[in-house]
Amino acid sequence: MSCSVLSRISLRCGVCALLLLSSACATHFDYTEIDVGSVPFEDAWTAVVEISETDGFLVDPAGTDRGKKIFESTWRTQAVPFRVSAGVHRGVRRRVHAEFTRPEDKTSWTIRYYVERQVISDIAGAMDPQEDDWSAGGQDFETERRIAAKLAVRFQPGLEGTP
Repeated sequence: MSCSVLSRISLRCGVCALLLLSSACATHFDYTEIDVGSVPFEDAWTAVVEISETDGFLVDPAGTDRGKKIFESTWRTQAVPFRVSAGVHRGVRRRVHAEFTRPEDKTSWTIRYYVERQVISDIAGAMDPQEDDWSAGGQDFETERRIAAKLAVRFQPGLEGTP
């Protein structure tokens, strides 16, 4: 085999390995699903927007598409640059992602959502955070439970979200 063929093969293997590694590192989110019954879409949409905004999660026009039934909030940032403790993050930000689905054979709407969390560990980044300072911090299950409880009160007594 010639040297150029071997270098092309090793380059392809390197690219494949990089693609596999990056997909393995991608953050996975588990949706909380709530069936809100046969309420009109408009009522379900309004409930998610109002509950999110009450908790400080404002509508992000860039990520929200009402026609596609996708809601995304802006980041709600909490800076804690001077907290000193092992493993404590210097800044946290969260945002709500929601989508509305209705199976063809059903008349009820299902709201699927999760709250994404990102963190800053470096005190220098926490003082004036730039986009590159943030790293994945998983899901915020506590905020998801609060949203589920508020949706339950809004639509049905006893309604519970299932993560």
